Amino acid sequence: MVVLTGKELVRYYTNINQLISKGKIMKNMLNNQRGVTFIGWVIILALIGFFVLLTLRLIPLYNEKMGVITAMNAVADRTDSGKLSAFEVRKYFLRNADINGIRRFMDRNVREHVTIEPGPKRGDPKRMRVQYESRNKFLYDLEFVLVFDRSVPLTGEGTGEN
Repeated sequence: MVVLTGKELVRYYTNINQLISKGKIMKNMLNNQRGVTFIGWVIILALIGFFVLLTLRLIPLYNEKMGVITAMNAVADRTDSGKLSAFEVRKYFLRNADINGIRRFMDRNVREHVTIEPGPKRGDPKRMRVQYESRNKFLYDLEFVLVFDRSVPLTGEGTGEN
């Protein structure tokens, strides 16, 4: 161990201050610090993995929702949708849901989820309403929940808007 005294100490600090002011020490530090450490890579990969898992769990819920909306609009877009009975509306909805790859609705449970309601005002067309709740497990006891409640008018004019 070297002990600096008096003039040597002053000279040492003067040299360091001159090097700092010229930027040589910062350049040397930058040259020695390259790349990401192992811990940095672990953190980066963990974040990427988290977002990939999040995406893989949310896409099926969103895809199912869009398929149900498409099936509802297909029934509402029929030219005779205003004259269909509740049974026929459910039958056409099941067909379209099956075409869109939605397996949630079957003959035995379609009455729970698909209802036909009168229009809000007298003289308004009846409406097809679909309600359901879909869950997708995320991690352990955490789940994503999609609550779907949407209705479309059955005017028979091809207006499948919400």
